[in-house]
Amino acid sequence: MSALSGWDYQQPPGSGPAPAPHDDSGEPVGYNLGGPPIYQQPPLPLLEPYHLPAPTPKKTWEVAVDFGLSLVGLAIVAFVPSFTLPISGFALVGSAMALIRSRRASAGLPRLAVAGLVLAAVGLVLAFFLVAASYGSSTSGP
Repeated sequence: MSALSGWDYQQPPGSGPAPAPHDDSGEPVGYNLGGPPIYQQPPLPLLEPYHLPAPTPKKTWEVAVDFGLSLVGLAIVAFVPSFTLPISGFALVGSAMALIRSRRASAGLPRLAVAGLVLAAVGLVLAFFLVAASYGSSTSGP
């Protein structure tokens, strides 16, 4: 064998890692060493919390229409009970929505909404019993 085996061979010295590029300040590029340390930077501004928009109360004329529907339903319950059911149903739903909106928005006409709600409920109950009684009496037995 020769005097230089694979184990004895030494590689010539390499160039080594390339030096980092420098900018005008003499500091390596990519480092922001000129600014204040992180602990000395001003704090971030606080974010505003997310707010849902306030519900808008029903308009006065809508509450008045619901109250009027409940009055009409109560007035015609003795004459046309089957027609009173949808009228009082619409008045009940509208008055309930007006009452909920007026409570949340602290505005509107809550007294008129409560009155419409009560009158519509009474009209619905009376119409239901009158319609049930008319169907019960019209059936003929053997």
